[in-house]
Amino acid sequence: MDDGGGSDVSQTETKATATGKTSPLGAEYKLSGFKWFSSATDSNISIALARTGDPALGSRSLSLFLVPLRMPLFPDSKNPPPTAVSNGVLVHRLKNKIGTHPLPTAELSLNDTTAYLIGSLNQGVKNITPVLNITRVYSALSSVSYLRKCMAISSAYANVRTVNGGKQLLRDTPLHIAQLANINLTYRALTHMVFGAIHLLGKTECGVALEEEYGRLRLLTPIVKAFAAEKACTAMEDAMTTLGGQGYMEENGIGLAIRDALVEKIWEGTTTVLALDLVRAARDPQTMSYFHLWAKKTISDCPQKLKTQLQTPLQLLQSGLDELSTAYQAPIPVLLPRPALVLFGYIVSGLYLLEHAIWSHSGKEPVSETDVEVLRRWTVEAGLLKAIDEVKTARTAGSERVAMDLEMVYGKRAMARL
Repeated sequence: MDDGGGSDVSQTETKATATGKTSPLGAEYKLSGFKWFSSATDSNISIALARTGDPALGSRSLSLFLVPLRMPLFPDSKNPPPTAVSNGVLVHRLKNKIGTHPLPTAELSLNDTTAYLIGSLNQGVKNITPVLNITRVYSALSSVSYLRKCMAISSAYANVRTVNGGKQLLRDTPLHIAQLANINLTYRALTHMVFGAIHLLGKTECGVALEEEYGRLRLLTPIVKAFAAEKACTAMEDAMTTLGGQGYMEENGIGLAIRDALVEKIWEGTTTVLALDLVRAARDPQTMSYFHLWAKKTISDCPQKLKTQLQTPLQLLQSGLDELSTAYQAPIPVLLPRPALVLFGYIVSGLYLLEHAIWSHSGKEPVSETDVEVLRRWTVEAGLLKAIDEVKTARTAGSERVAMDLEMVYGKRAMARL
């Protein structure tokens, strides 16, 4: 990430100059610039965007490069190992982050650093997309994993903590278990959603995905990453509170998990950035058609007996789908992208929970009743209806609301007064 770029890669300032040389790794270039943010700084190689054309073209003049930290990349074992600065990569300082301390993040300067072109010239943003698919899915899985850890700690605590003068375990207190159940509900929904995306990613990487599955993965990648990060972090905070004062202590590990997990709201794109990326994907009518065909089939696969039990959840899912079917038609209101992504998250996770409930019900699994109840609670109680309403509000919000937002934040009465 360049000093002035951040999520806006069109402002990338690092320049790449062709040397005219080629190698088995590709055409050789020299990179010069400053990277304000680099992850896994101690790795042997990295990939980076650099400018290979007119800066006025923005992201259309960026190319993707393989950058060795040291040269040569494959040293002869008979020779001394290359030094840390042998490829002109200078580490200026490590970032002082609130979490993820085992992963070094640093500012670097590239000084005639040897790099190798990946893919076609000036197609860097396009060529990096498959990498983003992987890293965003990994990010979503990380969010779910952190939540699972916190949930395990909070549920284990309730198994041993006594209340009411030591006469009763915390797990036998209905009000407390209701809070744990809500955390568990979020975990289940996110897990099914994320592993649904992982299944699609696996099929695309193995070259066996159908065209509609490629399209669905393009939609799901920003959704699962952003939605999992938003919901998991909040649920982790709830898990901390279930331990009372002990939850605020460092030694239980929940605080560390929250600090580490918060980066998932930022890394590989904030929720707002991903919402705008989703707009670009959803503008393709064919991609949206693939998604709605999958949703329609999932709902239609529900056995009639189960449909009777799930009448309200299915109606809510359909209402959300109806709202999404026209949400991305031009012109798209400026306040729509973020609430639309959240609604997408509720719908996608709900559909995957429905798939699981159908499987569980049809196979007469011992926990089928629980699986059906999880779907009911997620669609009816967890925020789907609110997400639908927020999309409707965003679609009708005019310039007056935008102006008032600005006034509230930066106007003469920006500070609340009593």
